[in-house]
Amino acid sequence: MRYILTRTFALLAAVIMLGACEKNELPEITEAYNVSTKAKVKFFFHSQGAPAAAFYVNDVKVTAIAPVATGATAGQLRGQGFGTVFPNNNYAEVDAGSFKMRVIDVEASKTAGQLVELTAKEITLEPATFYSAYFVGVPATATSPATYEIHLARDNQPVSDFSKVWWRFVNTMAEAPFKVDAYAVKAKVPATATAPEVPAVIVPLGMNLDYKQQGDYVQLPVVGTWVFKVYPSGTTYDPETSAPYISHSLAVTNSHFGRVYTTQIRGKYEAPVPPSITPVTTGKIDYWRER
Repeated sequence: MRYILTRTFALLAAVIMLGACEKNELPEITEAYNVSTKAKVKFFFHSQGAPAAAFYVNDVKVTAIAPVATGATAGQLRGQGFGTVFPNNNYAEVDAGSFKMRVIDVEASKTAGQLVELTAKEITLEPATFYSAYFVGVPATATSPATYEIHLARDNQPVSDFSKVWWRFVNTMAEAPFKVDAYAVKAKVPATATAPEVPAVIVPLGMNLDYKQQGDYVQLPVVGTWVFKVYPSGTTYDPETSAPYISHSLAVTNSHFGRVYTTQIRGKYEAPVPPSITPVTTGKIDYWRER
């Protein structure tokens, strides 16, 4: 699991390194946010098996990854692969307005000498607004075409409050045969000789969410170890005790207060493997910090 750096000097160092390595990408925020003209966008690469890619707004490249330092491809532009995000910290600033958002196959574009689109979408970005842009879908097979898409989610973040932790769930898992219910669950603490039982805490993060849908941000009311669980909608389960389709856990502490997070499922659906109902899901669930 990735941990997002919060110190100012670390953020500035990351921006300087990216700026030195590649031109045209939008930098992470290093100066006062211009609410009158700018939108904030975070870019996610959630298409499992897709070529290494980059996001563009019209013809301007807006994501970046450092080039290889040595070897035959040293210094060449690279695309980003499944499970990556830009920027790692906060959001990139993008001019508000109406644009064509594009996902470009970086290697194919080098060969063709022009931009080769994997998918594109006409979008409108409003000023002083937060968004998450997801590259989703699956590659072509011998019997079916690629289903690449861009899912643009508006991040309706809660008002800043340093006494609370906020969480959201987004479903970007392609070809799942069911909608999903998502929960944050803090297990009960059994009674001891000196303390009574502490009941479990169950917080719904979204119910009956289809592919390319998300829930609202909700508050996690207490610190402790939380398990973020996803179940097929319409099935019988107990979020406290039933094994989920997929899950991840995190120890939430006072250091998380004031922060805003999203748990996401991504990639291509894979069926549960008997006798366990939980499939091999490496890299298919993760969380990121928005603020």
